[in-house]
Amino acid sequence: TNRLLSVNTVNKFSFNILVGSSKGIDVMELGGLVNLDYGNVKYVQIGGLANLVSGTSTGFQAAGLINIVAKDVSGFQVAGLVNLDRGKVNFAQVAGIANVVKDTVTAVQIGGIANLNDSYTQGVQIAGIYNQAGKVLGTQIAGLVNITDTITGSQISGLVNVGRVVNGFQISGLFNRGGKV
Repeated sequence: TNRLLSVNTVNKFSFNILVGSSKGIDVMELGGLVNLDYGNVKYVQIGGLANLVSGTSTGFQAAGLINIVAKDVSGFQVAGLVNLDRGKVNFAQVAGIANVVKDTVTAVQIGGIANLNDSYTQGVQIAGIYNQAGKVLGTQIAGLVNITDTITGSQISGLVNVGRVVNGFQISGLFNRGGKV
């Protein structure tokens, strides 16, 4: 769209047949394959395969395969395979395979296989197989396993729940482990 100036240009609207590259988006971006943004994205971003954002994402973000955001996400994120976020996530994430977050999650996470959070989760994690978070204020529901250091809320799984400190309850089909319950 902006030729050699694309890495320095923030667009209100961007429609990319194959791959789009820009400094950021202020309203909407639609890409046939990949959207690559070196800054922040606001309101709507839809990529056929992937959305790669170096800044923050605010609003609705959807990709056929993967969404990667280097900073915070505030809004609704949907990916056919994986949502990978290095910053904070607020509102909701849905992924066919996994949601992976390095910072705080204040949201509902729904992963076909797993939800992984290195930090604090406030909300609900629902996964077909596995949920893991540093601390949880809310609920973890998994087909097989839930693991957290500290939970204030509930863990519900088909097989195993593990929590070092549990302020709430654990329900599983096989085994619950709590250091301090």
